[in-house]
Amino acid sequence: MDNFKFLTTDNRRLVIFRNLTVGEIAQCDDGEYVFFPEQQRTGFIRLWMMEEIAAELKRLNYGIGVTA
Repeated sequence: MDNFKFLTTDNRRLVIFRNLTVGEIAQCDDGEYVFFPEQQRTGFIRLWMMEEIAAELKRLNYGIGVTA
């Protein structure tokens, strides 16, 4: 989707949809990246968006889906 993106700053990535922050992907103390949904956000997250977030987590944590 054109209006869905990951905005990278330092060691975290903001998950943005239609110029609103849905949550953030951050690196924990053990080195694994995890997703934190925005606490003030109400409503739902669509399946395709969760799949995109999961794909980004797999790429960051395991290198899955990375193309050369």
